[in-house]
Order: sequence, then structure tokens, then C-alpha cells
Amino acid sequence: SEGSASLLQLFLRRSFNNGKYFADLVRSALKQSERQHSNVISELKLPIFGFSAKEWYSLAKWISEHDLYSRNSCWIIQLPRIQELRQTYRCSVLQDQLENLFLPLWAATIEPHKHPEIDKLLSKTVAFNVISDEDTRGHAELPDNVPPPSIWPWHAHPPDVYFNYYIWANLKVLNEFRQSKGMSVFQYRPNCGETGDILHLTENPFPTFFRRGLRVALCTDDPLHFHHTKDPLNEEYGTAAKLYKLSNTDLCEVALNSLFISGTDKKTRMEWLGDRYLDGATYNDVWKTNVPTIRMSFREDVMKAELRIIKRKLNRPPSYWKSPSGSINTSSSAISEDYVEFQRIEILRPETIDENEKAAARAISEALEVRHRIEMIGKMTIDLSNVKDGLHFNSVDGVVKLFSSNGELVGEDIISLPEFYSDLKRVHDIVDDSQNKTLAYHRLQILEHKYALHTAMNTAREEKCENNEHRDFYQSYKVDNHVHIINVIR
Repeated sequence: SEGSASLLQLFLRRSFNNGKYFADLVRSALKQSERQHSNVISELKLPIFGFSAKEWYSLAKWISEHDLYSRNSCWIIQLPRIQELRQTYRCSVLQDQLENLFLPLWAATIEPHKHPEIDKLLSKTVAFNVISDEDTRGHAELPDNVPPPSIWPWHAHPPDVYFNYYIWANLKVLNEFRQSKGMSVFQYRPNCGETGDILHLTENPFPTFFRRGLRVALCTDDPLHFHHTKDPLNEEYGTAAKLYKLSNTDLCEVALNSLFISGTDKKTRMEWLGDRYLDGATYNDVWKTNVPTIRMSFREDVMKAELRIIKRKLNRPPSYWKSPSGSINTSSSAISEDYVEFQRIEILRPETIDENEKAAARAISEALEVRHRIEMIGKMTIDLSNVKDGLHFNSVDGVVKLFSSNGELVGEDIISLPEFYSDLKRVHDIVDDSQNKTLAYHRLQILEHKYALHTAMNTAREEKCENNEHRDFYQSYKVDNHVHIINVIR
């Protein structure tokens, strides 16, 4: 109604009255979170569209002037791809939008003292998120004669893959430079699974993913829409516990997952998880993680076993594979290290290997090599010690790059758009191949059975460990990984 639209404009728009009413509501929600929880961080979403070069300055100034920084929260920058808005806010070409999004970030990174408000916002920003309609995602093959962003007409909505490449490429180059300066870096989290064919929304895959060992977590998304209490995250965990019959150990593991997949910095993780949280289950600090070392060791054993199977089929070590918590030792003795007493599971397989399985293993290895190439945060490739003179940045074919004073590119060049499309097509082909599907399905079924066997044999030991340490889920550190800021206000 007209009245509802007026209230929305009054309270939930930064453009009205310098966003004072909206800021008051947000600040109230942040303070309430601080009072309720000292062990929860919320990753709050705020949108930027890139329709104007002033957007970053306006957003950073609004957050700073209204004191919207909190020890219990950080920011995710959301990049909505809304076609209707493109008709209202006009750029000339797509490159205008990309430059509006990234040139202010480079300016604040090279000379933070000249852009203190943006610099502070970036220090509390952990990720960028693109939202688009999966029905119009586009093909995995690069269209013929595709124009670069510098001549892509604004009225022509670019394919989703095309747009995502330029966001990914810009963030990767910016991350490498910020990493070389010891500054914070950003994750890239394009949305998936929210729109498109309704059939893929009929069943929540969370319990299946969890049993298989994927690092899945729970979040609130839109607290005002879906929740009934002032503690929506614990409400989410409580609902999942009843619906999926999760134990206290399961809930603590999900909470730990939320930390690992979040954008929290290393200092915070060391404070919350222990100094050696990257060194595997052996160094699990149960007083901080609240996850029994028995469960951590089980997950590590399963990962090692899977990597050994692939290694044996390939007949070479997959040297580029690392676990999210450190290096994986795939030697045959790794699974039998008896640093924690519990009933372990080991499946003995015949030495003969089917040729179809070999081909599938090679394809899986190739797909993981692609993932390794596009990692957002990896080995630092920029050495500023060799740069004696000043630095400057410039947008080249839609990607902002760093140059020395004599015009030389600083750091390694990014993979090109055709290479990106080629990698994506290869991954699509691997996923669609029937042999690969057969092997993957077989292995995933085994992972679920291993989890069932582990819990059947070791639940009492896990519970005893938690009871001895007087730990439970409510004491666990956790991150609410996906929250729309407009929808946290009560």
C-alpha cells in the first residue's frame, strides 16, 4: 500500500534524512546482540550497486557517522543484479559500473590515510556477495564475439557468468595487493540455490551434507520473516536439532563449521579456537571448540582415506590438495595414528582398480586443479620490496590492475575471460559425465554409512568427553554467516 511504502522510505532507506532513523534501528539491534552474546559474530549484508562513484563514500560515511561498528558484527557487501534498477540508474557501459565498484577500494588500499572511512569499512568487511536469477545464469560456453565491458552497452543485461568473472577477477587482484600489505582480504560468495526450478527447493540438503562431512552451517538470513524470538540463531540450531535429531556434538561441530567458512580473521580464530587450530585434530582445544577430539579425528580420518583412494587411482600424490584446517598427510600410516582412543573405521579395498574409476579420479583431480586456480586467497604473488617508486592503478578490460611508475604490471596477471569460461565448461562436463557421477555417488554413500557407524560406536565416548569438560553448544563460538541487515530490526 501507499502507507507501507512511505514507512519503508522513512525508516529503512539511507537516502532519507541521511539515514538517521535506519541507523538508529540498526544500532539498537547491534547493541542488543552485544548484550545477549559474547560468543556470536553476525555477518551483516549491505547493498552496493555500482551505479555511482560516490556509493562507497556515502555508505562508509553513513556507518561511521552513526557509529554502526560492533565487536559482534562485520559486513558483507551485497551486489544485487536487479534489471529494473538498471533502467532507473544509468551508466554508459558495464565498465562504468565495475570502476564505480572497485576504483574507490584501490584508492583506499593504496592510500588509506586519505580515505579513512572507506579504509575502516574495508577492515570490517569480510566478503562480497552477488545475487542474481539462476534462471538466467547463462551458458558455460563463451558466446561468439562477446564485447569487453568497455563497450558492453548498459541496456544489455550481461550473462551471470560473464558478470561474475569480472567481480571475481577484480577481487582476486585486490586481495593479492591487500595481502602483500598485511591488510584484510575478502571472500567471494555468489548466491546459489535460492531461485530457479522450484523442485530443487523441496528438500533441505543440510542433514545429508553434514553426514557426508561437508562444512555446512546454519544462519538466520531474515530473522523478522522466519523467527519468533530475540535469539534467532539459537532458535535456528534448536529447530535443526529437533528436526534432524542432532546431538550436542553435532551442534557444536556445525557451530565450528560456521567459524571456518566465515570471513573472521586469523587473530579472532586463534582467540576462539586456539593457537594451533590449523594443525589438525591432534591440537584440538576442546575448551574452545567444544567439539570432542574424537569427532575431529573421525572427520580427519575420513578425509585422509578419500584422498588416499584418489591418490592410488591416479598413481601420483595430489600435492595441491589441502584440508580447510591444514595440510593433509595421505600416507598409509596416517589413519592409524592413535592419538585419540576411539573405535575407528577403515575399509580394506582390493588392489585391482577399475579403469572407469581411474578415469573418474583423473577428472576429479582436474576439477580440483580448476578450483585451486581460482582460489580467492592463496599464495602471495606481489612483492612490494622490489617496487622502488610509486604505484598506480588502472582499469584494463574491466579489471583494475596495479602498475609501477614505469608502467610495468605488479604481480601476476589474472586468467582471462576465455580461460575462465573454458575452465567452467570443463567442470560442467566433468559433473555431467556418467562415470564421474557413479564414482562420486558411490563414495558419498560410503561417507554417510561411515558417519552412521561412527556415531553408533562412539556417541557415548563423545558425550562423556563433553560432560567431563562441562561444555555444551550454548558455550560454542559461532558465526551467523548470512543476515540481511534490514531484517534484524525488532
